Amino acid sequence: MVTLQSGVHITVRDLHVEDRVRINSYKTSEVLAIFRHYRSTILFIELHSTKNLSKPLRLTPMHSILVRKPHNAVEQYHFTRDVSVGDFVFSTSTHQMIKVTELREILYVDDYTYAPLTFEGTIVTNNITASCYATYRHSIMHIIMTPIRWWYWLLIQFEQIYLHKLSTEFCVHFVDWYLQLFFTTSNFVV
Repeated sequence: MVTLQSGVHITVRDLHVEDRVRINSYKTSEVLAIFRHYRSTILFIELHSTKNLSKPLRLTPMHSILVRKPHNAVEQYHFTRDVSVGDFVFSTSTHQMIKVTELREILYVDDYTYAPLTFEGTIVTNNITASCYATYRHSIMHIIMTPIRWWYWLLIQFEQIYLHKLSTEFCVHFVDWYLQLFFTTSNFVV
């Protein structure tokens, strides 16, 4: 569930371009684009916490989330697959770091993954601050996505709905093609 500016929680599936969403405890931002990817199987990792009153946070293993490791004083973005029980994530509902108490792997069949994009590259989901990016480190993806974020911002400003839709379809197909090429090449090399 993502948190709208009004405080209402909705599913990512029900999110729309130009909705204003929470990107941290105090700030909201407009959704610039939503990338929807079909997958025959999708592995999700659920992060559970006793202090978080919302549902568990469900992310793909390659999705980035703001985490503080127990031995570190600074929060950093880590892939969900690298989060462990005992790590801390920032809760926007309690305004503090909360401990991850359980991790569960869940497999979905014939479903979609959704990747909303905000100008800041973050979004609050299930009261936890998460990255809009997956596959590569948040800081690198935020730099790479800069022209894309500006492109979508311009399309919204000039109300280019058809071009926005076309750009989104292109991005989804490009990402799918790139990931297929990456995994095929890595399997061939190994």
